[in-house]
Amino acid sequence: MNTFQNYEENGIEYFFDRTEFKRAFDAARLRKNITGEELRWIISEETGIAADTILNHLRSVGTRGACNPDSIETVKKYGKFLMGDEYALLKQIPDNRGEQSEELHSDLVKTVFGMLYDILALYETSDSFNCIPGTDDMDGAWEYFEGLIGNVRKKLTADCLGRRDSDTYQKLERIIDETEVFVKSYSVPGVVKRWRAINPQINFFDCVFDLIDELGMETARALNRAGRLAYFPSDFAIKARDMYFAEKAVQNVEGNLRYTETRLFQNELLQTLAMVFENDFGGEEKC
Repeated sequence: MNTFQNYEENGIEYFFDRTEFKRAFDAARLRKNITGEELRWIISEETGIAADTILNHLRSVGTRGACNPDSIETVKKYGKFLMGDEYALLKQIPDNRGEQSEELHSDLVKTVFGMLYDILALYETSDSFNCIPGTDDMDGAWEYFEGLIGNVRKKLTADCLGRRDSDTYQKLERIIDETEVFVKSYSVPGVVKRWRAINPQINFFDCVFDLIDELGMETARALNRAGRLAYFPSDFAIKARDMYFAEKAVQNVEGNLRYTETRLFQNELLQTLAMVFENDFGGEEKC
């Protein structure tokens, strides 16, 4: 899976902005008032790119079938069709990107990412971290996850002895802290604001949407003005969320995935973790 593929043209190196591609795609289908499948077929007819290939380019990193376009020409076609600019989805890699890319793929960064990924992947089987995974035992769950987080901290500290003032150490320590905040929040989405900004789709699981359905938009707005809500969606976000879950429902049926909403949230959470690492180690920070 060519998740981290870069492209070069005239001596300039670019990467495919998958997040912007998905945003532009969703905006286009909302504007045209059509389904994602219909829009993929329209793009396919206009660009010659297979509809199934387009779907794989839209999939979140880490999900089955997800991949980057094989050539820069494909990315240009997407940019021209969706945004009227061939380079809209091609982001130039800064001169220091090489060092940061090496940092992203360093053994320590990959190890810490894997350890945190494994913890977050226990979300469903631990009943949202309320039980020891695979059991109904709520006694000892707090200590169990404290131990897992402690193991990550131990690995980071041991590997960075004598250089804990390094940029890599500071970044990894922050991500570990942020992960611990989520594990102990017992809420959905429960992640820190920085993670919400890096992957806005995690907001689709916020309870504010249930609140709007149950109490109505005006009541929800009043609560938001009173500072009672951590997040409040725009009209676009509400429509995008509807599209998001409609697409997930289709994938659930077509792939016989049988994902519960809890599993869907876990998948988006793991996607967010990957995006946080890419944000912090793979290029210029976005927030």
